[in-house]
Amino acid sequence: MGYDADDASCVSTGGFVPGVFSIPSLPKPPRLALVRGPAWPLVEEAQKNCLYETAETLRRAGARVHEIAL
Repeated sequence: MGYDADDASCVSTGGFVPGVFSIPSLPKPPRLALVRGPAWPLVEEAQKNCLYETAETLRRAGARVHEIAL
């Protein structure tokens, strides 16, 4: 994340620098939706596992993650 000299659409050298930022405390935990659409049965198991692992990491960090099937 950050400036990429090989990307013609990248116009700034500013932005995210790993380890050089702080995240302020939030007044309440974020609420997120994990949405499974009609194509969910076509998703590969590795992709599903990655999504569920990410959701669990967010839960452990304090986010409220709700699973929704469309």
